[in-house]
This record gives sequence, structure tokens and C-alpha cells, in this order.
Amino acid sequence: MTIEIPSPFISFWEKHPALLLGFILLLGTAFSLNNHPVEPLVLSALLFPFARRRHLWKKTLFFLLLFFLSWASASHRAPLIRLAQPKIEGEAHFAISSVKNYQSPFHRSLAYKGELLSFQSEKGDIATRVPCQVYLPYSTNRPKADCEYTLTGTLVQKGPRQFVFKPKKNSRWVPVPSTYSLAEVRYRAKLAVHAYIKEQVQNRSVSTFLNALATGDIDERTLSMEFSRLGIQHILAISGFHFALIALFLSVLLQFFLTPRLSAITLVLLLSAYYLFLGDSPSVQRAWIAMTAFLVGKFFNLRITALNALGIGLCFEVLMEPAIISHLGFILSFLCTLAILLLFPLVLPICERLLPPRSFSTAKAMPHLDQWGYLIGALLRNSLAVNIAVHLACLPVLLHLFHRFPLLSLVYNLFFPFWVSVSLLLLCAAALFAFLIPPLSHLLFTINEHWTSFALNITTHPPALLDFVIRSKSLNLGSVVFFLSILFLAAIYVTECEEPIPISRWKYNIKKLWKHFARRAPRISKKTDFI
Repeated sequence: MTIEIPSPFISFWEKHPALLLGFILLLGTAFSLNNHPVEPLVLSALLFPFARRRHLWKKTLFFLLLFFLSWASASHRAPLIRLAQPKIEGEAHFAISSVKNYQSPFHRSLAYKGELLSFQSEKGDIATRVPCQVYLPYSTNRPKADCEYTLTGTLVQKGPRQFVFKPKKNSRWVPVPSTYSLAEVRYRAKLAVHAYIKEQVQNRSVSTFLNALATGDIDERTLSMEFSRLGIQHILAISGFHFALIALFLSVLLQFFLTPRLSAITLVLLLSAYYLFLGDSPSVQRAWIAMTAFLVGKFFNLRITALNALGIGLCFEVLMEPAIISHLGFILSFLCTLAILLLFPLVLPICERLLPPRSFSTAKAMPHLDQWGYLIGALLRNSLAVNIAVHLACLPVLLHLFHRFPLLSLVYNLFFPFWVSVSLLLLCAAALFAFLIPPLSHLLFTINEHWTSFALNITTHPPALLDFVIRSKSLNLGSVVFFLSILFLAAIYVTECEEPIPISRWKYNIKKLWKHFARRAPRISKKTDFI
């Protein structure tokens, strides 16, 4: 009987179907928004292993149908809006999603972000669902962001999907009856958190930085520019890294009082409340969806892989808001997470040649000073592997979008995420003990202030010998997508070839193949495969 060995790609996608569905939805949506031929080419590469096998033709047709449905849905829900003139006056129905302080080089203002549900110009032209921002001078006498408004002014187009609405001077914001928004509650809550941190921490830069870690908002332009110069501006935004640290802190805390299943449900509720507090930015939304899927699977004793959790988040975000795929936070959040999950296991063995791991018995027999050195070396090894994996995927994207990349980013990303994680955990512990043991909370805030101040001083005075920048102006979208496709397809192939192939996915004669493949059969897990 002939042996048909399944393709490594088919085997991989059978283990992670949610990720494959997310990729197909992403490609269909991107093809609708960009109309670039690279998306169908990437889809062909993904579906080629399925199309080669006759018994998988139904799956191939389903994936093609899903691609065209996502293309049609995005074309209808996120059409490309082009105004007849750069500036058009008219009346708008404005729905607010968030409001925050905005610091420009010249003055301080309030940025209302949302969507024009409808806009009618003086000439009768009508537009719907226009994403836009409204900037107002900073004042205590401002329109509350707790409802929708009708207002008159000028709509200005800044880009293909970037609009700014400028209300007429002294015009009245008319509230729309029976409408509500969480933006006002969220804004006031963040102001309260900022005021509390500012009261506990005397150093202004440290309090601003800790507020950015807690709320994701930063209105200090100097601090933002310093982090951007070093290529670590992602530290100031709430990402999956921050979300995972807070989930870890809460999980350890809840395990002292609750059972594992009750702890999982309580953690979902707490993270959902934190998600509502932060707002629905792409990175926060992805982290919340992935964490919720993992915890729900844990509650029902179901196994959800990290790649499937990433795919679930990708499907939800693309279906809920197709235009979000052009958001920088969405691109970098998913790309970094995918690089860590796929490329990190392949890069780590290379780093182990530079800093080889030791067995537990060998490390235990070392002198105490050598043990600390080995622990630092192990942390450096993992940080180096993560750093290489993330930059392999993100470097072409950053060069395409910003045309520059600071080399200091390679150095600072080795240790700065660890430094920031300690600051965030100390902040969480200090906030917890503020209600239980106030003196201990004050002590933790003091320790955190000195710890964070030292880190910020390092960013303010970077080493001049490494202050170089890579520049590129000729890197187009097609070449970036092509490189990333080759990179991740190669990673999938290598990963799947290194792993044992499950026996259930082979077509073979058991008696003839038992001697050859018995050693490669995986152990049967007690958990049920969910996705």
C-alpha cells in the first residue's frame, strides 16, 4: 500500500485552523482596501498545498469563498472615501469613542476620536461612517463625551482614511437623545489614576511614565520623542506584553483565594473591566480576546494553542472593523506576537550556542556567584532570541512605514522590557496594598520611583557610539509582504518538520509502518482538542 505523507503546511494548519482563517480574512480585507496583487499571490501560496490534493478540494473552495466574502464585506463596510474638495462645510452626526489630552509642539488640546455616522454638506453631498478626530482647546468647560452630538463645521481630509472635523467657532454641540458613550467615564477614570500616581510619585517624568503603563495614554511629548528615538516607543503603549503581566499578577493573587476554575472566570471579568477602562485599541483588543479565549478554554478543560488564540483575535478584529488593518498598532501587535510564537523557537537554539544552557544538577553545583551569572546569562539568551525574532519580522515594516530604524533599538530591547515589567508589577502591588497596608504601598511607590528613574535616565543619555540609524526610501509594500510571507512559510515548514507528525494524519498500513513510526508517535493528551 502506498504511503501518502501529508504536507507540513497542511499538518500545521490542521493544528492551528483559527490562524489560517484569520490570515484568509486578513488577505481578503487587505485586498479590498489596498487593491494590491500581492494579497492574491500570498493566498495562492497558502492554499497551494490544499489544492494539490483532490480529497481537500472542498476545503480549498471554502477558503476561496471566505476570501471573496471578506473582500466584499470590507468593500461595503469600509469604502475608500474621497471628498470632492479638501475642505467641505456641513452638518455632522458625531459618535465619540475616546477622548484624551493631546500635546502638540505649540499648545495643549483635547482630541475627541470617533466616527461621523452621517455628514451632509451645504451642497447636499452625504457621507456615512467617516472616521475622524475633533481637536478642541484644553478647557474645563468642554463637551462631555457621554453621548453623540450634532454639530456644524468643516470636514478636512488628511489621508485616504484620515479626517479631521473642525467645528465652527462658538457653535453649539447639540446632544442626540437616547445615545450613550463610555468615553467620558473612561476619560475621567484615567484622569483619576493619573492624579493618584502623581500624588504618590514626586518625579514628574516617572509619574508620566507610570501613568502611560497603567492607562496607555501619554501627553508628555518629550518622553515620547526620547522613546521614539531609541525605537522603544512600543513600551509606552498598552500591548499584549503589558496585558499578560497584569493577567499574571492577578492570576497569582486569585489562586490564593479561589479554585482554579473560579479563578479563571474571575480573571476574565477583571481583564474585561480593564479592557473597558483602556478602550478598544487594536493591541489591547487582541490581547483581551486571546487571553479570554485561553481562560475560557481552561475553564472548560479545553486546549487552545497560542497560535489559535492569536487567530481568534485576528478574526474578531478584522470582522468587527475591517479598516483596522491599516492601523499601526494592529500591524505591529500581530506581527510581533506571530514572530515570538513562530520564530523564537527557531532562533533560540542558535542563541544557545553562544550561551549554552546547563542542566539543573550542573547549575545547582555551581558557586553562588556563578549561579547568579548563569541566571543572568539565561535571561540574556532568551531576550536575545526574542529580540532577533521580533526584529526579523518588524524591520522591513518599520523601514517601509518610517524609512528609518535606530540601531539602539537592538540594544535597549534586550533589557528595557524586563526593566519595565518590574516597574509595572511594583505599580500593581503598590495599588493593591494602598487599600490594605498604606505604609507598604508608600514604600513600594518609593522603590518604584527610584527603579524607574534610573531606567529613564538611561533613555535620556544613550551611548553616542551606537546612535546610528538605518534609512531606506525604496522599500515598497509588495516587497515587504513578499519577504514576510517567505519568512513565516519557511518557519512553518521547519517547525512542522521538526515536530512528530501525529499518527492519525498518516494514510498507511499499520502493520508495515509500525516499526518505522512508532517512536515518532506523540503521547496522547488527557485534554480535549478544542481548536
